[in-house]
Amino acid sequence: MLREIPRRLISAAILLWIVLTLTFALLHLAPGDPANLMIDPRVSMAQRQALRHTLGLDQSIPRQYFDWLTAILLHADWGVSFSHHQPVLRVIRRALPATLLLTASALLIQYVVGIGCGLLAARYRGGFLDHSIRLLTQTLYSLPVFWLGLMAILLFSERLGWFPSGGMRGTTTAGGWKGALEIASHLSLPALVLGVASAGRIVRLTRNALLDVLQRDFIRTARAKGASQRRVLLVHALRNTMPTLVHAFGVSLPILLSGALVTEVVFSWPGLGRLAYDAILARDYPLILATTAMTGGLVVLGSLIAEWLHSAADPRLRCD
Repeated sequence: MLREIPRRLISAAILLWIVLTLTFALLHLAPGDPANLMIDPRVSMAQRQALRHTLGLDQSIPRQYFDWLTAILLHADWGVSFSHHQPVLRVIRRALPATLLLTASALLIQYVVGIGCGLLAARYRGGFLDHSIRLLTQTLYSLPVFWLGLMAILLFSERLGWFPSGGMRGTTTAGGWKGALEIASHLSLPALVLGVASAGRIVRLTRNALLDVLQRDFIRTARAKGASQRRVLLVHALRNTMPTLVHAFGVSLPILLSGALVTEVVFSWPGLGRLAYDAILARDYPLILATTAMTGGLVVLGSLIAEWLHSAADPRLRCD
């Protein structure tokens, strides 16, 4: 596995470069001008041209691409955000912790709900509980995340008042435990929506893997020795499904990141998704490209971690 990391990183870097190049081309070929969104329409043409020159938009697209790529490769400079008027990396550093917090919380909820429901479905295979769990989780998995988010806000925020409807914090700026509890209350609903909505895949994988393991000889041996059904499921069977569930992490992360973009917009969560959405509306080229690169980098990192965990969990892969 360790010998494969350099090759995987090179392949990921090439793929990320292709994605960013295509994104750069599409942004600059799309109709519209960022300068028109930044200044008053009554401003003179001379002032408009001066702003375009300051932003480097008066250069040809190949020249802009060369300058942008050179600045990144030689100086790690992603430019200045058109809308925030600050270095792009500084803007992203402020938004990244919120996205990581939301994604990690949703991932935890996804696996807790998915494994728990998968265990129940396998335990009562073919029964009412099995069919109900699969129907409910697959229905939630197939519904759009933005619709689930809106319905959750209407039910749990507006009608029941259990959770805040959006944002990361309220009007107070309390620190310590009070600040942490305030953030947790705002995090709960978007994390639950994102985690529960994507748990259907983990439920299906857990159930199918358990049903396969339960047919093996060592399970029959454990039952013959008098092991209870709970011990058979939780100790003997579930442990042997870990490689499958760990491998699913590599697929879950990009799904959660893409869902986090929509979830952050619906719940006004100040992360990379909300930042990218606002950047698209403002045609903030440097910020769009940087958020695309950051999201792609997180997906690649998650895939590498998943492969390493998979090889660690499956003894058959350790010798590779």
